[in-house]
Amino acid sequence: MGEEFGAVSVQLIASPILNCKGAVLNFEIMKYEILSSVYHKRFNKIEKAASDILKELEIRPSGSLSEMDQKSLNQINLIFKKFDKIIGLNCSENFYLIKTKIKKHMVNLVRNQVKKPVFINYETWRKSIGLSEAGFRVMLANVSSVQLSVGCSNFCRRCNEWALPGVRKHFTFDAAVDIITQIFQTGNNEFSLYSASDPLDFRHKGRDITDIIKIISDNGYVSKFGLLTKIPKGSEKILDNLLKINGDFAVSITDKNRKRVKVLEEKSGKKFNIQHDTGELLIPAGMDEDFTTIKSSIIDNLGVEITPEGASIIVPTFTSALNLTGQKRIPVNHRTNFFLKKQVGMDGLAIEYFKPFTAVNFKNKEFTLNRLLFPQIENIILDSGTDDRCVPPGMTGLKEYFTTFEKKAVAARKKMVPVIIKRLKKESFNHQNQKHNKGEYKRAKKKFKEKCNDYLDFCRPEKLLEFKKFTFSFFLKSIMDYIRNNPYAGEIVLYLRGNDRKFYMEYYNRIIKDDHLNFTNMIYHTDLSTFDIFQMMMFKLIDNPYDKEINEFIRDNPSMYNPATGRFVSYKNCHEADLV
Repeated sequence: MGEEFGAVSVQLIASPILNCKGAVLNFEIMKYEILSSVYHKRFNKIEKAASDILKELEIRPSGSLSEMDQKSLNQINLIFKKFDKIIGLNCSENFYLIKTKIKKHMVNLVRNQVKKPVFINYETWRKSIGLSEAGFRVMLANVSSVQLSVGCSNFCRRCNEWALPGVRKHFTFDAAVDIITQIFQTGNNEFSLYSASDPLDFRHKGRDITDIIKIISDNGYVSKFGLLTKIPKGSEKILDNLLKINGDFAVSITDKNRKRVKVLEEKSGKKFNIQHDTGELLIPAGMDEDFTTIKSSIIDNLGVEITPEGASIIVPTFTSALNLTGQKRIPVNHRTNFFLKKQVGMDGLAIEYFKPFTAVNFKNKEFTLNRLLFPQIENIILDSGTDDRCVPPGMTGLKEYFTTFEKKAVAARKKMVPVIIKRLKKESFNHQNQKHNKGEYKRAKKKFKEKCNDYLDFCRPEKLLEFKKFTFSFFLKSIMDYIRNNPYAGEIVLYLRGNDRKFYMEYYNRIIKDDHLNFTNMIYHTDLSTFDIFQMMMFKLIDNPYDKEINEFIRDNPSMYNPATGRFVSYKNCHEADLV
């Protein structure tokens, strides 16, 4: 399943593998179908889906099951376990036979893969990426994490990454060094050697992570980020070597390694940098996932993740039944023709997830996407605006953004007009040569005037209502496309936000009845919260993505995002070239 951006196509779900009969079975989509069927009590579909999965596993070579395939299958098995009581009362005995066979198949797969780990060389990995040399270089410049192995020796119960139990794939030592060196050569030194595996798990022909660090250091490369490890059992010698070379590392603490880490600290006489040792910071995931709540994201950056199986574009999301790892992985393949501009650390926290992202094409030119990615739309429809849930990936949530359309915000902006005009004037005319260059002065004057008018437009109630209308149109169009293409995901959202949906639908029906408002009038109603109005329309659309009134509104008010101003505007009155 993909999304089109003009000539740009982005694959949004892991590429399925053809089975022997030529049919395609995507385990992530199957997970959505099963979970939606559990929520809405379609037990015949649950049994049918389980049967299809078993048939696929029986004919598909175990080596064709990717890391993401296995994560999805593990999540499906956990769904069966968590909802065992309700499923057991409504499914036949045959379902339990099927479920047992699926679990047994996965156990055997793990045992065989861990027993005979695979080592991926550079040539094999590079070919699997499927990019031109130019695209490959752009990808490396936007890498934010490198996963050296597949599977983890810790496989903690509460693993946000749902790491596979047991290490079963590694890069070869030469491949790891080659890839990391090439990343540094692009000027990128902001990436971590950590993801759904522990960097101390890496092994190849007697070499480990310390050997990689030595070679990188000897070549003069220094990463901004250190290692994050749980110090797996059997890696104590590697830890000693890290200490000897003054390696930059922090230890992630869990109940499984707490005592062991304390012993190692006492033995080495050094106090380790400790992270993640606070209970309230842990987001229930892995075996503790309940599949019924929406939690914050576990990451705050956009970037590319590299693993022995390939590469993916990472987009932060809420941690929920839609994206159980708190992020969406968009696989990189031969159809990829741009990358999202990497933003990590404080830059990542400043991202507004509900606006089109900045991307980089294969000529290394930055541009703004003209649509939202599906993960962004999922964030929008899951954002309840409550203070008890962090928004992904930054600090600005949808509710906070919508307050810019309220009366109080308009009044506050009007008071700031003299200060803003003074600041814009200083920013526009701060070059000495402008005084001696009429052409440059004229351009600066024009830019200053445009910025002033842009700010003043957001102080004028009539203009603000137009911006509000086109913002609604843009978001609703995005949601409509998403729900039409992902009906199971829409049903999952309606379940996860069932109480919110009930509240807003009752609110909507009451307003329609008491105030005799139609949809368009409701948008212009300045006494109603903009966020509340949007929630009403959003749930109405998720209920029925073909809703006549909303579809007519979208059709009559085509909108687009203007990256120059950061606002949603009329598509009719703009040309693409004006927005570059």
